[in-house]
Amino acid sequence: MELWEFNICVQEYNEMQSEKSKNDTTNAWQTANFTGAAFCGKLKKLDDYLKQSVSKAPQISKNEFEEKLAEAERRAKN
Repeated sequence: MELWEFNICVQEYNEMQSEKSKNDTTNAWQTANFTGAAFCGKLKKLDDYLKQSVSKAPQISKNEFEEKLAEAERRAKN
């Protein structure tokens, strides 16, 4: 391994460790907030914290889909 390759590896490792440190600090901060909320009686149920927005694809009819597909194919040919 050349010296410049080794230096790049060390640089990436240092960046990875810095990111890990930020993630660890964030987790500790969130734990402290949950603990504080629990002691104040303001801790919500776990489901409230785990809710994730589920986005759905827009519903269109088969005919509308085929029309748009044909239009896209026409554009691709030009």
